[in-house]
Amino acid sequence: MARVQARLGLLQAVLGVAFLVVLGRAAQVQLGQGGRYAAEAARTRTEVRTLEARRGTLYDRRELPLAVTHQSYRVGIAPNEVTERAALIRVASRQLGVPPATLQRGFASGKPYL
Repeated sequence: MARVQARLGLLQAVLGVAFLVVLGRAAQVQLGQGGRYAAEAARTRTEVRTLEARRGTLYDRRELPLAVTHQSYRVGIAPNEVTERAALIRVASRQLGVPPATLQRGFASGKPYL
């Protein structure tokens, strides 16, 4: 019975040492070298490219347009942050090509969006 206890103790010690070795190596890789591995992964797996969007009309097989591209822009103004409303309306109407009355109505309604 004493031999069995000794063998079990030796087996536990070997497994304990093996566990500590694996735990130490995992800590070294994650804590000590983790930044280097993360930077290398970002460098090799990340690519920044600017792709031009393909714009244009989509046609069916009979060359009838299914979808036509229309560019539009939306301009929003925060009325509670405007101190000189008249100057803003004057400049915005000139820059955007919108009549000043349209901007006046937008400010009056509380929804100055174009």
